[in-house]
Amino acid sequence: MSNAPDASGPTLAELCGNDPLKIEAMRKRWSRNIGTSFDRSRVPTQAEMSALYPETKGRTKAPPKENKPVVLAESKMEPETPQPDILPQPQPEPQPETEKPKDITPDVKAEIKPETETQSETTRKRTTGQTGILYVCMLVPAIASVQNMWAVTSDISGHISMSVLLTSLFSAFPFAMTLAGVSTKAGRALVGVMIVYEAFCNFMRIYGGLTGFGKDGYPTRFLGIVTEVFNTGTYPTAIVLAFIMAALCAGVFYVSFNELKK
Repeated sequence: MSNAPDASGPTLAELCGNDPLKIEAMRKRWSRNIGTSFDRSRVPTQAEMSALYPETKGRTKAPPKENKPVVLAESKMEPETPQPDILPQPQPEPQPETEKPKDITPDVKAEIKPETETQSETTRKRTTGQTGILYVCMLVPAIASVQNMWAVTSDISGHISMSVLLTSLFSAFPFAMTLAGVSTKAGRALVGVMIVYEAFCNFMRIYGGLTGFGKDGYPTRFLGIVTEVFNTGTYPTAIVLAFIMAALCAGVFYVSFNELKK
């Protein structure tokens, strides 16, 4: 009955002295020589011991100490858990085919479309309500500049007809460009040049008015007060004031024109 296990004999774990490292070595030897499932609580038969250690005819003592194999951390932490004779290697799971991203453009468009339409309607209403105000903002500095351009153009040309044509051109051209819907760079640049000329005419007329040129030759009382407050010269102060007023007038005109072209 050497093939039958002796229930009173030592188990595999006891044969290894309950040493986890020896038990692990025994498990590998068992898997290599026996080929069945390893159970540390199993009482080996004489035939199994002969198969484990073919150089001896049986084994009643613990096997000699073998080189310590590298033991996984899991084996050290859980020595009491029965180990299968061959640990199954994790097989890589088949990668699912990469699904093409669903085209969500129609849904996005469906969600965004109402907002876009609402924003467009709001923009149209806002632009329509402000168009008149922007034209007024262009018209006021233009009207204020017509007399100044007329005076400067008359002094330059010396002819009434030429002064009328040039003044009308410089005054009406930006409005004509806006109404015609011209938004090219050349058109904007030409309007900018005309605004500079308009600002120049305003500057000269305001400077002349402050200093009394063409009148009695005396500076205005306003200019005298400014020079007293800032303790500056009469003519440099007149230049600064004329520049500020002409720049403000041209700025209002250009900003209004630029907003209307958007």
